Amino acid sequence: PTPTNAPPDPRPARSPIWTAGEQLSPQNRVALRQTLKAVNQRNQPITRQARLERRSALEALSAPGADPAEVARRLANARALEQEARSNVEAALAEFAATLPPAERAALAEGLRQVYAAQGRDQTGARPARQ
Repeated sequence: PTPTNAPPDPRPARSPIWTAGEQLSPQNRVALRQTLKAVNQRNQPITRQARLERRSALEALSAPGADPAEVARRLANARALEQEARSNVEAALAEFAATLPPAERAALAEGLRQVYAAQGRDQTGARPARQ
């Protein structure tokens, strides 16, 4: 729970990735959601393991005599697992997009640009480098 005196979160609300397909035909919107649901189900064990690694890193960090190498290793493992899950989603999106007619593929690309922009990412999905 967030304390009542905490400042508001300055990050924009995260749009679910399926909203990128709002301009698709009804049957392709359904197909996009099914595609994303399937990849998210396959990703569940990966994202669960990433959370466990991050939690273990924080526990190791707060332990007396914390081992910085162990903390760094666990954080690196969490990051790699999160990247694997994201790669799975992106591959599924690419495969799905290849099945669309050109106009709908362009609409999906525009929808993804908007989703990424709302997440503070550039058009490729990458976060801008901090200055």
